[in-house]
Amino acid sequence: MQDQKEVINAIEKFCKVIRKLGSKQVIKVLSELYRDNINDYDDKIVDFIKSETCKAFSIEPESLLKSHATEEVIICRNMSMVLVKAHLDLTHAFISKLFNKKGHVIVSQALNDFKNKNPKIKDHKFFLDTYDSINLLVIEYKEKLNNL
Repeated sequence: MQDQKEVINAIEKFCKVIRKLGSKQVIKVLSELYRDNINDYDDKIVDFIKSETCKAFSIEPESLLKSHATEEVIICRNMSMVLVKAHLDLTHAFISKLFNKKGHVIVSQALNDFKNKNPKIKDHKFFLDTYDSINLLVIEYKEKLNNL
């Protein structure tokens, strides 16, 4: 009986917040809290993606977090962001934080750049081939984690 009263009390308080802020704002915040609460599984996937991408580009993982980066690091970071977005249900803003960046725009730009790659262009083909090979590794790694 006490548990039921606590639940009712919590719901009444939550309803007051909804009335005060509006349902759209409350849903937005709840969605971000849920989606961006990275768990151990997601954290392992992010670390794996960063590691494999850095191996492919022969750079140190710490380089992905630097604000001033070479073109090679930027390309590697963009690929990592695209892979994280492809494999995890995280917001653009949260993904940017994983790479020590602010805002969602950098992730949106990386995704748009990826979408516009043309396999007939040599540099783009290298990027797409590298992406495909790392993507397969991530899929295998996720299967391995799921079977533990």
